[in-house]
Amino acid sequence: MISRRHFFLSAGAVPALAPAFQGALQSVDIPEIPADAPRPAAEVPAPFAGAQWKIKYFHDRADSGLVLTDLVAPSPGFVLAAGVVEGNRRGKPKDLGIVSRDGGATWNEIKLPRGPATLFALDAGHLWLAATGRLYFSSDQGGKWTRLKLPKRMGRVVFTTPRDGWAYGAGKVFYRTADGGRRWTPVPESQELKLTDEFTVYRTMEFHEGRGGVLAGNSRRPQGADGELPAWIAPERAMARRPRPATTAMFTTLDGGASWKSAVTAAFGDVVRLRLGARRSIALFEYGEGFLFPTEVFLDRPASGGISPLFRRKALRVTDMEMTGDGGYLLSVIEPFGRLPGAGLPGRLRILFSPDGKQWFHTPVDYRAQGPHALLASAGDQRFAALTNGMILRLER
Repeated sequence: MISRRHFFLSAGAVPALAPAFQGALQSVDIPEIPADAPRPAAEVPAPFAGAQWKIKYFHDRADSGLVLTDLVAPSPGFVLAAGVVEGNRRGKPKDLGIVSRDGGATWNEIKLPRGPATLFALDAGHLWLAATGRLYFSSDQGGKWTRLKLPKRMGRVVFTTPRDGWAYGAGKVFYRTADGGRRWTPVPESQELKLTDEFTVYRTMEFHEGRGGVLAGNSRRPQGADGELPAWIAPERAMARRPRPATTAMFTTLDGGASWKSAVTAAFGDVVRLRLGARRSIALFEYGEGFLFPTEVFLDRPASGGISPLFRRKALRVTDMEMTGDGGYLLSVIEPFGRLPGAGLPGRLRILFSPDGKQWFHTPVDYRAQGPHALLASAGDQRFAALTNGMILRLER
């Protein structure tokens, strides 16, 4: 069985901007990190001691289901989740937003202009909603939306100022705007990339303090193109399936996006999330079926040793992550009910905390919190988690 493969990328002179990964295919079993399982919730240390994740919103209806696609908390008091209601009586999906303007104490449903959608917010007064090929802007916490332009096949946006932003998604080319999303131009460095456009997808983009930024994606032949059955139909066959390599592409900038440097390498797994900081950064790799681990989190600390694995366990699938201001880490984790942790199947929500990246603890989560995927968002000392099957939780003391 192939265990993993990761790659190396240097961000240049600015530390902790692009996580660097290097390794090789291995035929031996790789130990789990940490070696010991996460400690029980009763032992969780400060600042999470005594805190619990409680359900604050749940779309629990017999005639419809809510699929949440994104979650943002750009400022204390304001939280917004985007989703799509499916299976209602009219049979047409309904684009829906779930918003709280009092820090998660109460929640209201609002109409969104488009879905399935992703969100980006600089603050409560600068909010963008992107669906494939469409972009909207709100300056009043989602009350009203203005239609903007977005290049075809682009499905996500990132802004460093109210005017300067980038759009990415399907295809090797990504785009820049200098007027808040009214006009877009291709980033020249991406047009020169030697990849097959139809197989290339950018999955995550992150900036640190508006200057250093990273965009990561993959170019891979679509799964099932050779007649393979989905993992949930033939789990035994999926577990024995040999993973296929892909081309991993990263772009880095040190000047606020004025210029970009690309790096391309053969790799297994997808970079699905980046979190950048001044002295450290973390990256989430998703491997899927056929690997010893469904996911793996890497830590980059250039000043004290560079790259090292931070978290990987065979039965736990990490879906999102955050760095806490005191040097700790928070992971949203799904513990699947079945035998395929890498197949994206539903499971129990676990939210893990580490004060130092070495020892991990379970934080108490409502036992009803179950689903296929979970997202994290925070503003100040307020923290939220959203399961994609329509449930939102808040950390409370």
